[in-house]
Amino acid sequence: MTTITGLTDQPKQQSTVVLPDGSQVSLYLEYRSQSAGWVLDVAWQTFGVNGLRLTASPNVMRKWQNIVPFGLAVLTAGNAEPVTLAALADGTTTLLLLDPTDIAQINATAYPGN
Repeated sequence: MTTITGLTDQPKQQSTVVLPDGSQVSLYLEYRSQSAGWVLDVAWQTFGVNGLRLTASPNVMRKWQNIVPFGLAVLTAGNAEPVTLAALADGTTTLLLLDPTDIAQINATAYPGN
């Protein structure tokens, strides 16, 4: 697991993460005050998903685990949803990049029998 650093309280922000194979994952985060939450766009090679609501989750990318070689864990203080603009900057929400080994461990723990 790798913590994604450099996130701030800016309502629109872009981050690029390099995977172990050298490919890059582009993350675009936008805070939407009307719905009091963060929305995530993810792009990797030809894969893309837009408008993914950022929620406390062991792997918000689980739905696409057979397509992409990474996952994204969203850890929050008290397992509360990241609903404030400052959530990514004040330490109440942490994003973690997951590798295939991490994903397998999370699946075995969080989703046993699946």
